[in-house]
Amino acid sequence: ILVLNQAWHPDWAATVNGVPVPIEKAAGAFPAVETNAGKSEVAFTFSPPVWYGISMFGGAAAWILALVAVLALSLRSFRAARRRHNAEGPSEK
Repeated sequence: ILVLNQAWHPDWAATVNGVPVPIEKAAGAFPAVETNAGKSEVAFTFSPPVWYGISMFGGAAAWILALVAVLALSLRSFRAARRRHNAEGPSEK
């Protein structure tokens, strides 16, 4: 058995000597494949569905929009406070 030191996920695929093989879970957490004794060429590939990439992009876009909104509201509040301060005139001590 060959164990890949990565988290198991159903989107892992593997080939042994160019032949697709089923992936098992080793220790309940790692992808593993059975190989014959001797030398073998094993290839693991991870192919998440397209929506995974779209959701990652969407999440990043949402964080950026939230950051821009917070900065815009902070700037607006700062400008309003400065206008109020300037409208009151110089303070007398």
